[in-house]
Amino acid sequence: MKRILTFLAALFFIFLSPAFSETLDPANMAEQEILAEQKILIEAMKKVVIVRIKLPRKTDGREHNITGAGAFIKENGYILTAYHIIEMIREDEGEIEVCYFPPNGEIENLDFNENYGKVECAIAQLIGYDSENDLALLKIDFNNSDYFKFGRNAAIGQAIFTIGHPFGISWSLDKGVISKALAVIKTTTKKIPQHFIISDALMVPGNSGGPLINAKGELLGLNVRFSPSGMSLAISSEDIAIIIPQLLEKGPISKSFIGIDIYSNKKILGLLITKVCPDSPAQDANLWPGDVILEIDGKPQRNFIDIERAITFQKPGTIVEIKILRQKEELTLKIKLALKIKDFY
Repeated sequence: MKRILTFLAALFFIFLSPAFSETLDPANMAEQEILAEQKILIEAMKKVVIVRIKLPRKTDGREHNITGAGAFIKENGYILTAYHIIEMIREDEGEIEVCYFPPNGEIENLDFNENYGKVECAIAQLIGYDSENDLALLKIDFNNSDYFKFGRNAAIGQAIFTIGHPFGISWSLDKGVISKALAVIKTTTKKIPQHFIISDALMVPGNSGGPLINAKGELLGLNVRFSPSGMSLAISSEDIAIIIPQLLEKGPISKSFIGIDIYSNKKILGLLITKVCPDSPAQDANLWPGDVILEIDGKPQRNFIDIERAITFQKPGTIVEIKILRQKEELTLKIKLALKIKDFY
């Protein structure tokens, strides 16, 4: 009993101590949260680069600059950015310059003006690109140890941060929330819809190619475009992870298809095939209109996003296993993906 009373007395004095009261103070707790957040963002800044395209003007020979952002996604200087930033470099003479923080360029705060002198620049090489998904992989001669780890499962209402180069303001930060985790958007130029993470973070010229990160500093996506209302549209990290292996092989990546049209509905447990293209892998594998795709390589197929990841993003020549439902009977077929030449799955 004496030991218990001594323990309770000690707890009583701890609760009354100024140090403990300060720890529980809401204002102090909020300050600690801000400092922890700033530490994560400082680390993230080291993994973000400014991408500058230098093109000679054909009229007067003066230099014309296009700027955006990029993110280290691998060691040995590999950087992911938006393809539309560097697209002109393929058509005109010019070079891609990347500015970054070197390993010895310690950043102590988020004020870029105080960190400007620590920035170094280098000419980058274009390794691979995916014009359809607006992604480009660059490489500089730099043995970076810091690069973004990929996060997953972006959720509506989740707090996010973007880092970019809006209006020429380098390494500018913005905070927002995810409005739509994976929105399927149809364009006038493509029959097949694309999907993006949509957030209310600032998205203006100069922010393209910059990372969309979560509160842990993980990469959730890459900002590639914005809506008329200014909402940010980002390619998800899950999609990026599938595309990167092809980007590393250099040159434009090749998309795959099997030659089907599909219909997605919550009432259907899978994807309904509405059309099979003549002389396509789907026809060769004996897929029929009316078949319902249940799984591809063991992964359930519920929407356009699932099938794009399972087929479109894969390398041509890959053999996939498709489980279908045909007239109440489940069948499993093997199909060899072909180079995408038509706007079908």
